[in-house]
Amino acid sequence: MAGDRYSGRGSRSGPGQPGSGAVPLILGIVAAIWIVGGVALGLYVHGSWRYIPAIFACGIGVLFLRSAAGAYVQRLKS
Repeated sequence: MAGDRYSGRGSRSGPGQPGSGAVPLILGIVAAIWIVGGVALGLYVHGSWRYIPAIFACGIGVLFLRSAAGAYVQRLKS
């Protein structure tokens, strides 16, 4: 019975929610680093192409900020 064998991955109780153990403070710090880096790129790098990496870095920071907010709300629920 191949279906009854234990594969060694995870627990037998079922899969958990990915990212449920994320620490909101760390995600917030990483978000702040990306946003500050994006602003610094926009202000201190010279050249017409500076806006592309600045917007990209700020966008990554916003995604980390969104993850931090979701992790914080998830911790409030549990």
